[in-house]
Amino acid sequence: MRKIWRILTGTTVLSAAILVSGTQQPAAAGVGFRTYHSGATGALAIKATPSSNGFYLLTSTGTVAAYGDAPQLGAATLPHKTVTMAPTLSGKGYWVFDDNGCVQTFGDAQSFTGANICQTKLNGPVLDAAVTPSGNGYWLVASDGGMFAFGDAPFRGSMGGSKLNANVVGMAAARDGSGYWETAGDGGIFAFGEPFLGSMGDKSLNKPVVGMVANGAGYMMVASDGGIFNFSNPFFGSLGATAIPAPIIATAPSYDNLGNPDGYWMLDSAGLVYAFGNAYLPAEPITKTGTLVVGVDIQPGTYKTNPGTAGCYWEAVSGFGGTISEIIVNDFGSGQRVFNVYAADKGVNVSNCGPLIDAGATYAFNSTAQHPAAGVFIVGRDIAPGTWQSSGGASCYWARLRSFDSDLAAIIANDYGASSTVTISSGDVGFEVSGCGPWSKIG
Repeated sequence: MRKIWRILTGTTVLSAAILVSGTQQPAAAGVGFRTYHSGATGALAIKATPSSNGFYLLTSTGTVAAYGDAPQLGAATLPHKTVTMAPTLSGKGYWVFDDNGCVQTFGDAQSFTGANICQTKLNGPVLDAAVTPSGNGYWLVASDGGMFAFGDAPFRGSMGGSKLNANVVGMAAARDGSGYWETAGDGGIFAFGEPFLGSMGDKSLNKPVVGMVANGAGYMMVASDGGIFNFSNPFFGSLGATAIPAPIIATAPSYDNLGNPDGYWMLDSAGLVYAFGNAYLPAEPITKTGTLVVGVDIQPGTYKTNPGTAGCYWEAVSGFGGTISEIIVNDFGSGQRVFNVYAADKGVNVSNCGPLIDAGATYAFNSTAQHPAAGVFIVGRDIAPGTWQSSGGASCYWARLRSFDSDLAAIIANDYGASSTVTISSGDVGFEVSGCGPWSKIG
């Protein structure tokens, strides 16, 4: 571990004396982006999975909401204000950091010896993080420009101890791990071990810069109005000419399956996610109730209901005649329900289920700690494999599931009554409970 307090070596360019060699690139209003309403309260950061087929949203309470192929491994409980996170390169874990550099690990995230700096008084709060290409280290950057390097992350210098015209708001590491850039709220760029390609430090900005990405030959900064300031980085659009409902607070890069840049995300303070290029987005929640026509109102796939509802009923039907014989399969229960919709189904009738969301998105369960007393949950996303226990009771029912088809063939094992301990296998698809009291993971 290295503790970095003062500026060392590197290419340092102060905000007041920066030449602009890049371009500001606002897109036309409403062009070039898609949106997803996550509903994440207190959203702070967005981070992509290694495949870019999913992302995480971190909130101020330490909750980590997972989308796409991102596993939900638990929420953070840290001694100071939660500020940022970083996924591991395997996609099977993540680090969550607070503003004093304290770290909590999940999944296969490593704890680097001496990496916890919680007990150290910092000159400015930690606010962003980046992982090395090997996954065996990371950098943390603070608002005063101080850089903290851990594991195999090389230290190339920092702005710590230097007078800044505006606080540092983010960082981006070069893809080969050889260096990094810091960006300030006024658009200033500070390059360490990497080329300086220009900045907005001597320009008047409509709104302050809030973050940056570097997923090509250069880098780009994102302002709170969604404007882009691009310097030799692939450009996929911006919100600069769009009226947005809440300020942008974070951004993250996206790559295709060959590792080439193919887009980026922006996150606003209300939890609305903007996707540019081919950046992944889950389907928007379906708010319509009653009869949903497959292929029109709802597409084939796996869906979740709102976990806060009681008495949700759904049924898949082969026709719209209203007869019992047309019901293919159905389900009634409280808490989150999960079900499949097939192309051969004609429709789905839903009542009192709340919005239906793509199962590639998640509501904010802590999959490794205490779990709700009722509902159907996706193993590895909503609930972690392992041994779970509840207070049980005469009406306690649980079932391990191999599918979400809501028929007898979907059940691997089940029990009703006093039994309140069950081991969920990593090969299980789902877990259903009702009337048991909260479940806690004991092994």
